[in-house]
Amino acid sequence: MTELTDSIIDFGEIKLNRLGEFKDTTTDAVIISMILKENYPYVNTMTYQQIIEANARYYTITYEGKLVGCIGMSLPTTQLRAVFIRSFCLLPEYRFNGLGEKILKNLKDITPKLNPLYLNIKEFNKPMQSLVKKLGGIETDDKGVWKI
Repeated sequence: MTELTDSIIDFGEIKLNRLGEFKDTTTDAVIISMILKENYPYVNTMTYQQIIEANARYYTITYEGKLVGCIGMSLPTTQLRAVFIRSFCLLPEYRFNGLGEKILKNLKDITPKLNPLYLNIKEFNKPMQSLVKKLGGIETDDKGVWKI
């Protein structure tokens, strides 16, 4: 069974492939930056150091073997007993077809029962808010933070 700590989180046709440990190369950081920059032009390109300091695991998302997006998550620690999705981005041609819903449902299914799944959703991102509501999510007291 796939777990959140695996290098490849396998949901069948959808795979989350953990990016490198950023030890010797910035290739993975460049891939993430390009995807985020293309889809969120207000975000400056993330630098190698910023990705390291974000304390998150980043994954490319492939669907039927094609790169379709990326996701960054912080996993539970002794201080934070939750899974926190920091960024979740699909290329435009892969949105609004159920793919995002499948990914979130699968992540929720493999999240340990005692660890809630949180997402940071910008106020203007109404489609993502609607999706999270559809999955039973609610906005927390922290504006922009949603819990599924």
